[in-house]
Amino acid sequence: MDTAFEKQSYMDHRLIWSGSIGGEENAECVVPDSMPDLGVIVDTDAILSLRSKELSGGRLSVAADISVKILYQPEGQSVLRSLSVSMSSSLTAAVTAEDDCIPLVRLRVRTAEAKLLNSRKASVRIELAGMGYCYQKRKLELVSGVSACA
Repeated sequence: MDTAFEKQSYMDHRLIWSGSIGGEENAECVVPDSMPDLGVIVDTDAILSLRSKELSGGRLSVAADISVKILYQPEGQSVLRSLSVSMSSSLTAAVTAEDDCIPLVRLRVRTAEAKLLNSRKASVRIELAGMGYCYQKRKLELVSGVSACA
């Protein structure tokens, strides 16, 4: 009596590329006329929202929106105010993967800094850091059992 292996197919993703991705964005913001002058910058925080990621021609392109909040104390006042700034970022990395791969990006705000330029203007610097990954789909056949052949 002969035996034969029973096989079952599964889809799998194999990591074929990984690398660091990052950059720096700078902007200036002006205090609206309805708000008091800048006195002291107390804190700066930023939130990153990934807008898109695309793999094409050996390059991984990532686009993100950055929402920045500057917490400041106005001149001659003891209360705190906040100023919002919106920024966008476009990052690229050279990739040794084919265009049919599936890109995955983990990106974060590494540093967020604001500097007082004058009483009506501040400079914002955002540093982004992260990792990019490319996965390729593949079909795996695994033995799921043994059957008897007549």
